[in-house]
Amino acid sequence: MVKRHVDISIQDPLLYPVSRSWLRKAVLTTLDMASPRTSYSVSLAICDDVTIKLLNKTFRGKDAITDVLAFSSKHQGAWQGDVNCPQASPQNEIFILPPKQLPPLGEIIISHPQMVRQAKKSKTSIDRELATLIIHGTLHLLGYDHEEPKQHLLMQTKSNQVTFKLFEHCRELK
Repeated sequence: MVKRHVDISIQDPLLYPVSRSWLRKAVLTTLDMASPRTSYSVSLAICDDVTIKLLNKTFRGKDAITDVLAFSSKHQGAWQGDVNCPQASPQNEIFILPPKQLPPLGEIIISHPQMVRQAKKSKTSIDRELATLIIHGTLHLLGYDHEEPKQHLLMQTKSNQVTFKLFEHCRELK
């Protein structure tokens, strides 16, 4: 039996009013469609621009605000800074989990202010933009990438399928 857990952290729930059930639904729908037979736990954090800029600089070498970061427990992202990458821990370390604990897939971090700016710019709803970022981040955790044209097409196709399914479910509830 496949089990899933989504741990959600919102830096300032009053400043960043998002539905925890919507966040959870977006992650779980992505996992159901992209990795249907594997149990995972995923962490999702909603933060401000300062936090995501610091994380982006520290872990990717980019001193800029971004919309979403994904830190996978299985797939290491590329360093994109101008200086040498700090030493990362080996990806093949063996870590034994306590009994009944789900294996961690990774963490998705989203800048709420950047997400809102993007939604306004593209004239889309906050829920749709948020879902797009969650789907994108979850697919990265699962090893999808978009650096090469073939990878980009595969990731975009899966993202479109998940988006359709996620919003199809919402239409059924109305």
